[in-house]
Amino acid sequence: MLKPGFFIVGAPKSATTSLFSYLKQHPDVFLPKKEIYYFCSDLTFQAPPLTEDNYLSYYAEATNQKAVGDASVYYLLSPHAAENIKKFNADAKIIIMLREPTSMVYSHHNQLLSNLDEVIENFENALAAEPQRRKEGKVNYTHQGPLEALFYSDIAKYYMQVKRYIDVFGRDKVHIILFDDFIKSPKEEYVKVLNFLGIQEIMPKNFDTVNPSNAARSKAFRRFILKPPGFIKAIGRVLLPHHSKRRQKVMEALHKVNTKYEKREPMKSETQDKLKALYKQDVEKLQQLINRDLSHWLK
Repeated sequence: MLKPGFFIVGAPKSATTSLFSYLKQHPDVFLPKKEIYYFCSDLTFQAPPLTEDNYLSYYAEATNQKAVGDASVYYLLSPHAAENIKKFNADAKIIIMLREPTSMVYSHHNQLLSNLDEVIENFENALAAEPQRRKEGKVNYTHQGPLEALFYSDIAKYYMQVKRYIDVFGRDKVHIILFDDFIKSPKEEYVKVLNFLGIQEIMPKNFDTVNPSNAARSKAFRRFILKPPGFIKAIGRVLLPHHSKRRQKVMEALHKVNTKYEKREPMKSETQDKLKALYKQDVEKLQQLINRDLSHWLK
């Protein structure tokens, strides 16, 4: 069985889904579902961790593809994921996508709302709830991601997250993409990824944005999908086993039907100023680490 040799590790809302979509169209690439989260077991999930057999079952259909990958955005946030990936595959290649922190956390909050991972609709209130959430150490019953995804002050502090991967794998095995560059010149950035992976320059059908700002059409329907009544859940375990490809396709179809795409109101200027100040020192350290001018992130 082929096992993953490259990993798209994050950050959230930084065009990772678009890159994932483009790569899935490449004949030399194999990618199963997005967000498997096998290597970040140190984060706080409600669901029990996958076994290695569970994880590798996602790659059972990989054949002779030259690039086999895993795209899971919380690998970047996880303190242990880099070392776990290194132990699994010492020659792994890492792709990191970074977006200006303030816009990332605002978009991230909106995505969590859409997924019902977040129950506080007001962004400022969600920021204020972080200390209590840390203290309680638990999430709402529909939350599918890790508790740490709700810690907005941490999730966009990229310096240590990126440094971990560079320290573990070396700079030559870590490819960093800035969201601004990817949105402005998707083809050019995509070609760089293909060269990094060592595969042919075969383009996708188009470079449309995937997974833009969205919301659930019906929160009640979304809750029903995530937490169905007991008798339906029992039937589902038989017809749609938890880690099966069939279940994955059904869940993706239901999510797509229940999703509408809409532009969110801009962030309040005072909130933006507060977050810019919060992330300023981290951004300054990051730009030294990756040798890129990020001064526009601070304006």
